[in-house]
Amino acid sequence: VTGTSTSATSAGTDTSGTYTSNEDVGGPGTIEQTANEINQIGGIGIPIYCDHGNDEQVKELFDTIDKKHGRLDILVNNAFRMPPGGTSNLLGNFWDLPISTWDSIHTIGLRSHYVASKFAVPLMRKKKKKKKN
Repeated sequence: VTGTSTSATSAGTDTSGTYTSNEDVGGPGTIEQTANEINQIGGIGIPIYCDHGNDEQVKELFDTIDKKHGRLDILVNNAFRMPPGGTSNLLGNFWDLPISTWDSIHTIGLRSHYVASKFAVPLMRKKKKKKKN
């Protein structure tokens, strides 16, 4: 789970949350709060810090999941980052905004979704292959 999504979590499900929202990036919640919400609805929330703008940390996250669980059943891939200064920096003409605004939004967002999927899919396919045997 990236972000604070708990709706995909069901009772008895081990869920690793990687939400990194805090004063630095803005937005509600923490990974600990997400894990607690998952635990309250019957899942097993495991908070893991991961900077989704850092490919190596993302790889390490999925390596950890593989070592501890040997599989990944579902990826809720919804990481997003507000630009520095929050939504007020999105107002006005896009051509007047610094290019760094685009980079900030799409590095943690569009690009990070691809990167997480790249590392998640082999774990998900591994589970599928085991079922066939």
